[in-house]
Amino acid sequence: MSSIFTINIDVFYKLPLFREAIKAIQDQTYQNLEIIISNNGADQEITDFISETKTADKRVKVIEYEENIFSYDDPLLFIYVLLNDALKIAEGEYIFYQSYDDLMSLDYVERMVKLFKENTECISAAGLPVSIDEKGTVLPEYKEIS
Repeated sequence: MSSIFTINIDVFYKLPLFREAIKAIQDQTYQNLEIIISNNGADQEITDFISETKTADKRVKVIEYEENIFSYDDPLLFIYVLLNDALKIAEGEYIFYQSYDDLMSLDYVERMVKLFKENTECISAAGLPVSIDEKGTVLPEYKEIS
């Protein structure tokens, strides 16, 4: 059996972006996933979508926060809390954190698992980011260099 790959994704707002992010995770070519959604005090519409997603996909676990724990006084606090809470319940051999407004290429997890399996000394890796706007247009500064 293949190794479990855990993806932790948080959300507070912007349901359309979160929907796209979750779909890209669920549609990965590597399917042995554990998806931990950190509901960071999101509104009812997002909370309902999270509930529907968990019901439809048994790979999903949810961590609920009553209020958004982001603070301008301590902007890294929410990362510390969310990631540590997710690590406490994660079952994967590998773990990846993704924000609600990030999209993952459909073979991202497959490539990461292959990288780690083939390079046993490797302990950390991440793909190259590509910035796109809400219409799906790749921003010029991130277009692939030939």
